[in-house]
Amino acid sequence: MIDPHRLRFLVEVAHWGTVTAAAEAMGYSPSAASQQLAALQRDLDLDLLERRGRNVALTAAGEALVARADAVFDALEAAETAARLAGKRASGHVRIGALGSTIVDLLPLAVESLRADEPDLHLEVLHLGDEMLSELGHRGIDLAVEHRWSNVAVAEPTGVVERELLREPVFVVARADLDLADPTVLAERSWVEHPCRQCGPATRDVIRRLGVVEPTMPFRTDDMTVMLHVAALDAAIPVVPALVCLHLPDGVRMWEVPGVERTIRAFIRDVGVGDPGLESVLEHLAAAGQALQHRIAQLDSTPLVAAAV
Repeated sequence: MIDPHRLRFLVEVAHWGTVTAAAEAMGYSPSAASQQLAALQRDLDLDLLERRGRNVALTAAGEALVARADAVFDALEAAETAARLAGKRASGHVRIGALGSTIVDLLPLAVESLRADEPDLHLEVLHLGDEMLSELGHRGIDLAVEHRWSNVAVAEPTGVVERELLREPVFVVARADLDLADPTVLAERSWVEHPCRQCGPATRDVIRRLGVVEPTMPFRTDDMTVMLHVAALDAAIPVVPALVCLHLPDGVRMWEVPGVERTIRAFIRDVGVGDPGLESVLEHLAAAGQALQHRIAQLDSTPLVAAAV
């Protein structure tokens, strides 16, 4: 019978393209990964990999095995979920992928309460970006805390279930003495560009809605804390969601963008539904989201008027 742990190494090689990268992703040395792969080939008496220069590639047998690996891991995960559900105990290791803006407030609140309520649950929080849902599907993480901007259409993932954690308005942040109600001020200022696959188009759409057709964007960063300090120095204007505005630096104010919001959602693989550990994490994330929703509702801002577009 195939050893699932050894099979995982082969899947990682297929995903990352090299034994070295696969070993790093799994926390092993390249030599240890090579040994596991060699053992898998001996178990099956088949060549699963072939050397191509300095890299390796899957043989036809290797590709056939990887193509069916997801079904194997789904069955194992479903069996583990059933066992934990029968045992009615939240335990094990849960890897959470999260955005930088949610790691500042949402994740710490949830982790703090989880440590008190679920001492047998071991949590790991990873700061991820555009690759978040890919990592969830690939089993690099167990739960993804992702976002959706209402002004950008994205393809929804398959094989997952989701839970909404909070909804937040979107703001433009600038130095307090600027009058952003004046269209000429908006047109003359520089803006912050966001490299995120979803945030970038969403930001540009907001700027366009405000009547700025060709914005000057000298700063490009996905660190929203940096964006706020750029605004405080009057170097450029960022477009940020409400969670970020809970920590405004001195000397700036915010203006709410009409008709645009960001939703924070949690995603898990559908085979993990019912797992006591994952369900507990979801419950604590939802409670943290509700607490932050109350704080967001108290933010003091000025509404902006969108241009006719």
